[in-house]
Amino acid sequence: MPFYCDDRTYLELDILYAEYANPIGKQRLPEMQQKDGTASAMHRPWRELKA
Repeated sequence: MPFYCDDRTYLELDILYAEYANPIGKQRLPEMQQKDGTASAMHRPWRELKA
């Protein structure tokens, strides 16, 4: 028995996970990596405390 039963109409988790399991060239879901220099800013205070 699954932890989470997905009964959504438009997007089912099984389909989403199956798409991400495919190689990037064969995925039907468009995706791109966008690097942002501020993304790790929230971790800076923690790193400074641990240094």
